[in-house]
Amino acid sequence: MTVDTNVKHIELAEVISQPSDEVLLSQRDFQLVKSVPVNVEVSLGGSTITLEKLFSLKAGEVLSLDKQIDEPINLIVDGNVIATGNLVAVNGQFGVEITEVSE
Repeated sequence: MTVDTNVKHIELAEVISQPSDEVLLSQRDFQLVKSVPVNVEVSLGGSTITLEKLFSLKAGEVLSLDKQIDEPINLIVDGNVIATGNLVAVNGQFGVEITEVSE
């Protein structure tokens, strides 16, 4: 491994974020990407357990989660919460009724 000793320090100006009503994607741009598949994950909750407990889990055991049954669940795209909603049943499958969309 070589170490680059030709390092130049730079100063960056601080930028203050200002909300804008400007649309980031125009309708034309959206047409280019609207068919791209996106994986949406649903997070029901989590639990922290020891490695000992993890390795001793057996079929039939119940692991309780940190969310109450009536709390909204998160819809996640690329690690970011994009919406929240309620878990529902749709034609014998799980579904999410969207209650709030993140900005």
